Amino acid sequence: MIVVKKLFPISLVLLALAVTVISVSALGKIEDTGNIDSINHPVMVKDGLPATLSVAAMYAPNDNYGVAYWHDLVCSGMTAGGCEYFKSNQASEMWESQIGHAADFVNSVTKVETINDTSEVWQAHLTIFISSKEKVEQDIFVLVERGADDRWYLNRVLHGPGIQP
Repeated sequence: MIVVKKLFPISLVLLALAVTVISVSALGKIEDTGNIDSINHPVMVKDGLPATLSVAAMYAPNDNYGVAYWHDLVCSGMTAGGCEYFKSNQASEMWESQIGHAADFVNSVTKVETINDTSEVWQAHLTIFISSKEKVEQDIFVLVERGADDRWYLNRVLHGPGIQP
């Protein structure tokens, strides 16, 4: 039973990873042009896996493993500053509002605004499973930063369920 409890969150992350890899492989190397008109044509953003996995983990807290484990899982694809901001300002409310939910994965990402060479705002479409029969599809806005490895990391969720304006 303990092994199953430890493997459950890992299996969720691996499932999200597999679906994302399959989606990215199917799309090839499609990248958004940064044109605001592209909001109507969402695509998977190249090298965005760390950020999208953190978003999925953020919307799927599991009380079987505790808050500290969830923090680690969410922060694994975040910037250091973003992780600290999340823990200090968003984690408690997110935990309370999302506990027991499961996030399938980030279905699509559209780059909304380029801030500079290393920062962008993305609109992401997320599916959150409330129960086995009820799901909510939600668009959220996130701030991401390009890491030293040239991949995108979540800095913070700007607007979405559980996030106060």
